[in-house]
Amino acid sequence: MKPFQITIHYCAVCNYEPQVFVLLEKLLKYKIDLAQVILIPESKGVFRVTMNGEAIAEKKGDVFPKVEDVMAAIRAVKSSQNQESP
Repeated sequence: MKPFQITIHYCAVCNYEPQVFVLLEKLLKYKIDLAQVILIPESKGVFRVTMNGEAIAEKKGDVFPKVEDVMAAIRAVKSSQNQESP
């Protein structure tokens, strides 16, 4: 399986760094084939997580995605990639 890239877009103006750090800590503890984690500070309330360019989780209204849900989405993408590989 190829290593993959996680990108976290977050609102720096909104002080979303604590949510970023919680997710980042979990990503680093979870043993996955991770090539990169990219943090992109933005504005306007953005909090979105992508995996290899595909959105897997984002903030809806005032509700952040749960870390467990993000990790489940990552496992689902990895699983589907494993099934596609010969």
